[in-house]
Amino acid sequence: MAIFRTLAAIFLWPFRVLTRLFFGRAVSKATGSAVARSGSGGAARPSAQEVPHPTSSFPFKTIERPRLAEISATEITLDVAKGYMTHARRFYDHEFNLFPADTLFYEEIEAEELEYALGADDETSYDRNFVHWIDLFRQTLNDNVRRLFVVYTPLLFLLFFGLAVGVMGQVDGGVPVPGVEGVTLQAGWLMPPILLGVALWVLTIVYQWPFKTILQRNTLGLDNYITSRFSRINQNFQVAKRHALNVERNKRMPEADELRHEAGVWTVAYNWLAIRLFLCERMVRNKMYQINRNATLYRVTGIVVCLTLIVGFGFLPLSGVLGLSVVDKIVAISSAVVFVFLAYALVMGQASTAAYRAFSSNEWFRFGGTDLDKTISDHVAEDKLQIVTFRDRNRME
Repeated sequence: MAIFRTLAAIFLWPFRVLTRLFFGRAVSKATGSAVARSGSGGAARPSAQEVPHPTSSFPFKTIERPRLAEISATEITLDVAKGYMTHARRFYDHEFNLFPADTLFYEEIEAEELEYALGADDETSYDRNFVHWIDLFRQTLNDNVRRLFVVYTPLLFLLFFGLAVGVMGQVDGGVPVPGVEGVTLQAGWLMPPILLGVALWVLTIVYQWPFKTILQRNTLGLDNYITSRFSRINQNFQVAKRHALNVERNKRMPEADELRHEAGVWTVAYNWLAIRLFLCERMVRNKMYQINRNATLYRVTGIVVCLTLIVGFGFLPLSGVLGLSVVDKIVAISSAVVFVFLAYALVMGQASTAAYRAFSSNEWFRFGGTDLDKTISDHVAEDKLQIVTFRDRNRME
């Protein structure tokens, strides 16, 4: 097995070189150039210019990761917490539509609600970049899969199948079948298997390097961005929680009104940061479902296109034009069906779920890790305990 892998690597080495020349490096790590280009975020508000658009290139599109707009934990102030409170009120006061239109896919309706909750239409929202970019990411991956399944594969099949059919009738000669009198294996019958085998080899090259290379680059960009973003939100959650738990330590009775206001702001802030993390997870889930669902639909569409071409060939009166017999047609159609099966089930069998498998989701800090319920319980319990302690102390005095 090691020998075969070595020979395959040597054989495909030129294609690796061409891929790197035309498509650049396949991997952009968090500590590499992609992060350097993305910037550190800072306290600046996000804008539409900070969301990179897909680069339309042949044969597949690429998309860079956006700038991380979420501010760092060291920049969390009371004013920032008030901004969180304003966005939280937008979400908590929103009445979600209980009777959505039945003309849309449910995931589109869900995405609309999530976009509103995360403030996709609000230029001051820290989630604006995330919402717009992850939808562009979905479009980019779907465009690439659609090109592969619905455009490139049927065109490749049509080219080599047409060539095989055209050559079949022009090849003379045959070999008698041993033990079967009057039956001859025609040399032309070898053309469809050979040429469609070459097509399958070309398709394997296209799938393994241009497609998977760009897919890996795109998904690593998303993985890096989500890892940084979710971690930053969690850090800000911890800071806001700490302020909410300790706000009374820096206040005295004459500052009771300020204490009440700040305690409320910080409490809503850490609640909202946790809810934001939950909503962002839901948005990732929504887009990944659409990516996987659409990839399956593109696969089915590509298969239907190829089978339609095969059926069309079977009904065309080509016998008189190309000199094909009924047996020639059967050989050509059988080879074509085998090609379609091998192409979509074997060569590209994992393309539909390739994006899902490329993620290192175990590195993402998830909503469940915030322990929001425990935080609220500890917060309220500590406040109530101090109230009772203070009350009983006054009674004793």
